[in-house]
Amino acid sequence: MERKRDALRTRARIMAAAKTHFARSGFTGTSMRAIAKDAEVRAASMYHYFPSKKRMADELFAEYFTLNAAFFDRFLLGLSARTAFLGALSRFFKEYRVFARENRELVSLFLAESFKPTAAMKGHVKVLSREYVQKLKAIAGYWENIPEQHALTLFAAYMGLALFLETGEGFFKDILGLRLSFEEQQATLGDIISGQTAAYEPRMQGGLLS
Repeated sequence: MERKRDALRTRARIMAAAKTHFARSGFTGTSMRAIAKDAEVRAASMYHYFPSKKRMADELFAEYFTLNAAFFDRFLLGLSARTAFLGALSRFFKEYRVFARENRELVSLFLAESFKPTAAMKGHVKVLSREYVQKLKAIAGYWENIPEQHALTLFAAYMGLALFLETGEGFFKDILGLRLSFEEQQATLGDIISGQTAAYEPRMQGGLLS
């Protein structure tokens, strides 16, 4: 029994180290040896727990898929016929920011593979991206008096803003490959949001995130 517990603890250390390395260096930039070193496991022993680096990444993407789906399901359950659009948008931004903060390493892995995809992870990214679109469409279609495309763009933009605030400057610079200053990054997201809000609801401009 004790041996089994030791094996589970070792496996957990390996996964924790893998999550950190994948988030920081991406799938391609991470080696089994680096993970083994941080997990304090002999490199040769790694293959007893995971036959490949891809298997570890597979499990991390599965974990993220589950957490992400649970977040959107909880948010949708919180909507009702009396839910105001602005209130829902504000709540979504605040709650998704907390979600991104609590799962920063998994979020960073997904973003890195989304914008600089590797063949091994392409399938996971495709499934997760489809899930994002479906969940956002389900939210955006909740209000009959709001054009769905506008609502979808706004929720997606605020999700991007939450990710930006929690992953820092690297969201644009390292992941998107854009050489923008911190202020320029904020302005870019602000332009997206302001442009959409101005299209149908001038009262929404300003104050939502204050």
